[in-house]
Amino acid sequence: MTSPLSADQPIPTVGHHLIVPDWPAQAESGVVHLGREASKHLAQVLRSRAGQPISLTDGCGHIAQTRVQSLSNMHVHVVVEQTWTQTRWPWLLSLVQAIPKGKKLDEVIRRACELGVDQFYPILTDRCDRKLDANKAQMLVTRWQAIANSATEQSRRAWMMTVSPIGSIPTDMPGIVLWEEATTPLSVVLDSHDVGDLVFLIGPEGGLTAQEVEMSNMTPARLGPQILRTETAGVTAAALGAWHLGRLG
Repeated sequence: MTSPLSADQPIPTVGHHLIVPDWPAQAESGVVHLGREASKHLAQVLRSRAGQPISLTDGCGHIAQTRVQSLSNMHVHVVVEQTWTQTRWPWLLSLVQAIPKGKKLDEVIRRACELGVDQFYPILTDRCDRKLDANKAQMLVTRWQAIANSATEQSRRAWMMTVSPIGSIPTDMPGIVLWEEATTPLSVVLDSHDVGDLVFLIGPEGGLTAQEVEMSNMTPARLGPQILRTETAGVTAAALGAWHLGRLG
C-alpha cells in the first residue's frame, strides 16, 4: 500500500537515492529493473552489493524503498519493499537566468535544485556573451538537466527540477526581476507578493538593459547596495524564494 507524504516531509527511504522514471510501471511485479546507466552507476561507481537498500523516485513524487536482489555491471534488479507518494508544494519556485560565460551556470543549476527550485529557464539576453546554434543549445540543455538530476538524487528530492530549452526574456510570466538599478528592496517586493508561484529573473554579466526589464513586465527589485555576480544572484534568489515560500527555515 502506498503511503502519502506532504511536501514538507523528508522522504523516509535509506540507501542511495536514484531517479528511475519508469519504476512505478514495473512495480506491480514487485521487482524493478534499473536499466543500463543506473545499473552501471550502482555496480561500478557506488559498488553496491546484493541486499543493500536503494531509494527510487520517478521524479514526479512517487518514491520506493527497495533492496538489491541481483546485480551485474549492466543489470540491477531491486525488490520493492514500500512506496510513498509525496504531494508537490502548492506554489512553484522558478528561476529565469541569463546564460553567463563558461560553465558558471552548471553550479547555479546544481545549487538551485538543492534549494528546491522547481523550474529553471536558461535565456539569452542582449549582453550575453554566447553564440549558440541549435545543436549546441540542445547539448547544453541535456547536460544541465543531467546536472539537475544528479542534484535531485544528492538532495533526496521526490520531485526533480526541470530545465527548459534555451529561450529569451519571458513577457507573460509574472515575477520579480533582480536588477542593480532598481530602487525597491527585494524584502519590500516579497512582502507585497500575492500568494502564488514565485519567479525570479536574473541578468547576465553586465546586467539587463532598461528595455529588457520593461519588456519582462516583472517587478524590479534590488538585493542590496552591493553588486553580486550573476551566479551569486541566482543562488541567492533561489534561497530567498525558498524561504519566502516556507520551504526553508
